[in-house]
Amino acid sequence: MNEIKLLERDNRLERADPIQRLCLQYALLPFIGRQLDEIKHLWNTHSIRNQRVGDTLPGIPDILHTQVELYGVEDYKNACSMQEMQYLHQEYENDFLNLDGEFLEIVEQVREINNLPDPVQISHFQEAKDLYVQLSSYINNL
Repeated sequence: MNEIKLLERDNRLERADPIQRLCLQYALLPFIGRQLDEIKHLWNTHSIRNQRVGDTLPGIPDILHTQVELYGVEDYKNACSMQEMQYLHQEYENDFLNLDGEFLEIVEQVREINNLPDPVQISHFQEAKDLYVQLSSYINNL
């Protein structure tokens, strides 16, 4: 968040500009999504110790959730149909690049001409931020 505020402070991001917002989404969200997936994985596979106070069960969250019978607790999961699953998947999938087709065509051409990295391949926040700065600069100059 601080990095985005710095972009604003340095006049490299104007939140009201739809093109800059699209460039920001294109460049940063795939990286942020991967970071969140990593955090989710680490959380779901970490070990929770036995607590002296409270009703927290010890164990690994993934196992606590999927194998409730091991812990003698009630299973609150509900069965649903394949149709319901498909609807939920369409409604809530993590499609970070669900962007306007015309914008994607332009940004892909700009990336190719200027040999800019694919945001899906970026492994560091600074690279994503640099991609945003370059893309927004090139597109604003079109």
